Amino acid sequence: SQQQACFWAAITVPCVPVRACSEWFGASRAPGSNAAARGCRAQHLSTMLKTMNCNRGNPDVTGFVLNQVGRGVLFNAALFLLGTYLYLANKAAGCPNAVCIDEEDNNRDPTPVPTPSQNCGKVWGARPAALVSFGLTIGQVTIACLMPVVGSVVDHSHHRKSIGMAGLFGAWLVCGLQAAVTRHTWQVLLILYFTIYMLGYMANQTCAMAYLPELTEDDDILASINGRARVKEMSCMLLYMIVVAASQLVLKLDAVDTGRVAALVSAVVGGVITLMSWRYFTERPASRVLPENANLLLYGFVNIRETTKELYEEAPDLLKFLVSYAFSEAGTGGVVGLVAIYLIEQLEMCNYVVVLVCAIVFTVPGAALSSKAAQGGRAKRAHAGCLAFLSLVIFCVPFVIYKPAHAKGGLPWVFAVLLGLGLGFLYPAQRNVFSVLVPGGMEGRVLGIYNFFGASLSWMPSLLFGATYQGTGSMRLGMALVCVFHAIACVGLVVCVDVQKGSEVSRRTRSKRRGAAFAGGVAPAPAALTT
Repeated sequence: SQQQACFWAAITVPCVPVRACSEWFGASRAPGSNAAARGCRAQHLSTMLKTMNCNRGNPDVTGFVLNQVGRGVLFNAALFLLGTYLYLANKAAGCPNAVCIDEEDNNRDPTPVPTPSQNCGKVWGARPAALVSFGLTIGQVTIACLMPVVGSVVDHSHHRKSIGMAGLFGAWLVCGLQAAVTRHTWQVLLILYFTIYMLGYMANQTCAMAYLPELTEDDDILASINGRARVKEMSCMLLYMIVVAASQLVLKLDAVDTGRVAALVSAVVGGVITLMSWRYFTERPASRVLPENANLLLYGFVNIRETTKELYEEAPDLLKFLVSYAFSEAGTGGVVGLVAIYLIEQLEMCNYVVVLVCAIVFTVPGAALSSKAAQGGRAKRAHAGCLAFLSLVIFCVPFVIYKPAHAKGGLPWVFAVLLGLGLGFLYPAQRNVFSVLVPGGMEGRVLGIYNFFGASLSWMPSLLFGATYQGTGSMRLGMALVCVFHAIACVGLVVCVDVQKGSEVSRRTRSKRRGAAFAGGVAPAPAALTT
């Protein structure tokens, strides 16, 4: 096509559309002169600003990758702020685990005399850990309910950029305000965090991802842009966490000061980069025409219903996989936040973020193992094995690591390594199976419903954890129950999903496929990966 030819022409010459930023900002190498390639590689040694300015022809590529990098920092202050809120809630309730607090900081009142755990005070009628967990639930329910609304407006109107900027600005403002968290302000900031902040994250991500299919018609380049942007996002997120965790250890910051530093760095660095990304994104018209008499705000739900019905009739195994994926993603999304709460509350572990950093580092070898395990027609088997492994690891945690003395040993680190390997293994494994099952010509609609299923049950683990702890006082029991989500996903995948049969539907329509774009950067799996 003319658009594809122009894209390839652009990426063969330095300092014209896309190519100048292609390797640093995600695009794959393309046919072109060696001189041009050397020129671009030389430019990668220059500053990021010069590289971005060089990419004038297709600024959406720069905007997309900058958005990925920025939100890898901006929206991961959450891991530190969870600890901050939990400590302040414990302090307000007079609970015995109000540790890691500098009593002299900001002239705060001394922690009340601790009461026995079973008589621990409450905040807004909830135990402190349950309160934070319920806050996560509220935020995730908000995201699940409003995602189809935002998606519909993005698809059927020209307000994509405006919505993305508005969502990001709201999240950035709330993140900046977190730097002012004290015992007097934490309740208000907690509400803003679990509503405006999380909703802003969803709006920014939905609008930014809407640009991905439009960056180019070449599927290999599209997959490379998305894949490399994801690598840079994870790298910046890991660097951010290491910097804040190191600051906590070196400067001996307490929980509240650590949260402030994390929020400030997140807002200044991640916020500025993400806000800058919307300078590069261009205004776009509606990508779809809204049917006559349809409601713009509600049509997203109608589209989900129609796509689900079509999958039920045309690709039932894909629909069963999506149900399994909903439980898997719920368990995966919930475990990181809940593990942070568990480490803080149950183990009284002040430097819990270092353990989480260790887990993130080990996602890299986990992903490498996933690629090898799926070879030779073992994609489904590898995915199911990973789900069973994660379920077992999460179940064992409260029976092996459950008292403060364990925080001083090597058990939390062993758990972090196992969790990181499992989570790193999971995403490539599940997308390999997913790519086999998608019928050709339905990639756009299936990707939308894939994202919806991923968010639909995300609120359940935090609700189950919080309700169990609120009702029984046992955080160990609440943590053990979280394993049920990966277990259900594993059973559903093994018992209900016939990958061989589902792949036949996909194979008959493979000529209609757009390729790797629909699988979030994972190329369509070969027909052999069907067992």
